[in-house]
Amino acid sequence: MMKPMVKQGHPKGGKAEAMYIENLKNIERINYIVGLIYVVGCFFLAEQPWWLGALVGVVLTCINFTAMRFLVGKWSSNNPKSKMAAQLVMIPKMGLILLAVFLATKFLPISVLALATGFGIFLVSIAIETTRAAIGPNQVEEE
Repeated sequence: MMKPMVKQGHPKGGKAEAMYIENLKNIERINYIVGLIYVVGCFFLAEQPWWLGALVGVVLTCINFTAMRFLVGKWSSNNPKSKMAAQLVMIPKMGLILLAVFLATKFLPISVLALATGFGIFLVSIAIETTRAAIGPNQVEEE
C-alpha cells in the first residue's frame, strides 16, 4: 500500500520563503523585459493588429503577474486577515482580466492570436527564472 504524500511548505520567515519571493520578483522583471522585446519586435515586423494585440497581451500579463506577486506576498504573511483578504481578491482579479480580454477583442482592432502570445510571455519568464535558479550560483554548495 502506498503512503500518502505529505506537502511540505516553506518555513515561515525562513530562507526558502525569502528566496521564493525573490524568484517572483525576478520573474516579474523578466516579464517586463521579454514583453518589451516582443512588442518592439512586433511593432517593426508585423502589421498593426498584431503589434497592438501583442501590446495588450503583454500589458495584461504584466498587470496580472504584478498583482499575483503582491497576493502571494500577502499569503505568506503571518497575519490571518491579510491571507484571507488576498485569497478573496483572487476571484475578482481574474474576472477583471477576463473582462479586459473580452473588451479588447470586442472593441480594439487586434489579433487575438497576438494577444494570446503576448499574454503567454509569463511562461517564458518562468522558464528563464527557473533555469537561472537551477544553474545559478545560489545553488552551488561551497566546500
